[in-house]
Amino acid sequence: MRVVAICPFLPFPGVGHAGGEFAYRHLEHLSRRHEVTVVGLSTPGNLGFVSRVPPGFNLRPLLGVPAPHTVLGRLRQQVLGRLRWQVLSLPPHELGAMLAPVAGDLRAADVIELHWGGWLLPIVGALRRVAPKASIVVVPYDVPWQAYARMAALDATGPLGRRATGLSFAAFRRWQVALFQRTDAVLVLKEDDRLLLRRAGVHRPAVLVVDPPLEVPGAEAIRARRERPAGRTVLFTGAFDRPENHRSALWFLDSVWPMVKARGAGARLVLAGAEPPAALRARAGDGVTVTGYVESLTPWYEEADVFVAPLIAGAGLKFKVPQAMVHGLAVVATPLAVEGVVDEAGVEMFGAVTDDPIEMAAALVELLARPGHQRELGERGRRWATARYDFEASTSRVVELYESLSRPGPGPRLARP
Repeated sequence: MRVVAICPFLPFPGVGHAGGEFAYRHLEHLSRRHEVTVVGLSTPGNLGFVSRVPPGFNLRPLLGVPAPHTVLGRLRQQVLGRLRWQVLSLPPHELGAMLAPVAGDLRAADVIELHWGGWLLPIVGALRRVAPKASIVVVPYDVPWQAYARMAALDATGPLGRRATGLSFAAFRRWQVALFQRTDAVLVLKEDDRLLLRRAGVHRPAVLVVDPPLEVPGAEAIRARRERPAGRTVLFTGAFDRPENHRSALWFLDSVWPMVKARGAGARLVLAGAEPPAALRARAGDGVTVTGYVESLTPWYEEADVFVAPLIAGAGLKFKVPQAMVHGLAVVATPLAVEGVVDEAGVEMFGAVTDDPIEMAAALVELLARPGHQRELGERGRRWATARYDFEASTSRVVELYESLSRPGPGPRLARP
């Protein structure tokens, strides 16, 4: 079976964001049994990492994303930008031209994956024309209209602003649902997203829930955490070029951290992750560390005492939460940050689940002051998360789905739209 993965970012070991880590681990699993080809985009972020893509991924030359050539195309791009619709905004014929350098690979594919699928969904029509026999699978990482609505709501002011946001959201959702309906399968990262797609009217393609790829510490690392002296380090991880991450970090620094510092002597905050913007880098110092890109987040999880996930925007499963849990960290989070986790694990697995700054600060101070309770809570969460998430098994189910989609003749292959 031949799988072509179209990725706006390149997948490689040590990629600095959760979506890239998922793509790398997922494609590495597929490549054990099938031929995998990666098609990336020619962006400044990708150009420096071409040499790090594993040879088994059969990387093709990066595709350029042309600017719209016509007045209508440029106007369309401006309108979508003002609406904050995060999509590849090119006219259909230009999308086809963009894919032309890899048309042979697409025609030879049994399955074509669209990673960060909400952004790439507009190329579905062009893919159908170039590769009519291939099955198209979308990997959106989150439900695009939910992520859009939450981010837009942060900036909407007044009744007119909220009304305009609501109308834009409804139009965006209808358009995206119609595009999802033209695909053969969707891979989502939590059950809530599967149900959200179904309720929105995405009925035709198969929607499969897959588990996140987690770095599970070995027995020696677990023993070292139990034996080391208690500290006072609070950790938040993320790709900080993403608005939902850096805006959440700034909210936490402004609304929660001053109370933690005032009541928890010696408390230290680490913001670990790639590409923090200048506004976030400027907050380093006085007990706050902003790391920038790190090759691996594992050492930071191992050295932390408590994990905080203060997300105020975003959607999808937040890999950072179960990752912190498998490392044995007690977690304090907003309800949005633990969507897809807390309903299964139960609120008792967390130090607190709240978006109230006072409650969040109080929970962090209590955990830092009570290392025994902190470790007991972290160990309980570690056992639950280690038992719950099985990336290898869920990716094997994806392989079974792809093989059924690729099987010729009658059988479970899904009907074409």
